[in-house]
Amino acid sequence: MGQQAFGKDCLARILEEGRDEVVAVYCEPDREGRPVDPIKEFALEKSLPVLQPGDFNDEAALEDLAVFNADLMIMAFVNIFVPE
Repeated sequence: MGQQAFGKDCLARILEEGRDEVVAVYCEPDREGRPVDPIKEFALEKSLPVLQPGDFNDEAALEDLAVFNADLMIMAFVNIFVPE
């Protein structure tokens, strides 16, 4: 989970290392009049699922996250937080 160039760079490094499986990428929702987030572009180039929930207080967003059954979530430069 991340945004902007910092999040993209973190994702690129994880993929480059090749030790871990990336099951999805989360980033902020697209906003009209703003450029596409670099982490989203990069994830799509790598054929990774991209999810863009506006709020993790939404039960559907948490259910979508749980489906991935991930062992670890890396949060790199985020503005949206996942509740405990």
